[in-house]
Amino acid sequence: MSKYTAVLTLFLGFSTLAHGASENLNQSQQRMLANLQIQHDQLQSQLQQITGQMDELRHTVEQLQKQLVSANPDAEIVQAPSNPSAPATMAPGALSNGTAQEQYAKARGQLNDRDFVGAESTLRDFVSFHPDSPLLVNARYWLAETYFMRDDYERAAVEFAEAYRSFQRFKDKGADRQAALKAPEILLKLATSLHTLGKKQEAIITLAQLKKDFPVTAPNLREQADRLRRDINSSK
Repeated sequence: MSKYTAVLTLFLGFSTLAHGASENLNQSQQRMLANLQIQHDQLQSQLQQITGQMDELRHTVEQLQKQLVSANPDAEIVQAPSNPSAPATMAPGALSNGTAQEQYAKARGQLNDRDFVGAESTLRDFVSFHPDSPLLVNARYWLAETYFMRDDYERAAVEFAEAYRSFQRFKDKGADRQAALKAPEILLKLATSLHTLGKKQEAIITLAQLKKDFPVTAPNLREQADRLRRDINSSK
């Protein structure tokens, strides 16, 4: 399965994609959606297998921790989280990563200095330690930008998709204005990344989703989307 198919599967969701964006697609693109549905089901099956493997791995780690404690009762062990998607728990005395606002400000400073490697590290920490912060959508956007600015469009596409997933999650809870303003740009950058990678159909689907979810956008962003759509069509 294409990693880009998985990216679209993760952030669009087929119920939304099939019934919303499909009306803006031609027959060839709609056939691709049907194939994506099959691949989506395959992906779900693979994820279930991975989840089972993670459970086994976590059990193994717990057994090793017990052996370490038995061998050295004074050792300080960081417990594995019961939820594999939960952020890691720091052992007592570990260095604090600061508040969400402090970490975000640090990352923006690194971005302004074009320290993309440093910003990537800071933003990954932010995502791990502040998953419920109102700044999460923006943090994920800028994390994707650290790859985009270094021409690493594969990882940029994945992170832009994750940023939009975060926006969708926060939207249900009442996303703040900053996140709502970033969302259309996230989709545009995702489409740009996919097009740069030669994934034209996926880029077209993403632009269709942009038009469906945000029929009214800033003029400059709408112009960029139209220009990208023309570039994609002219390169077929």
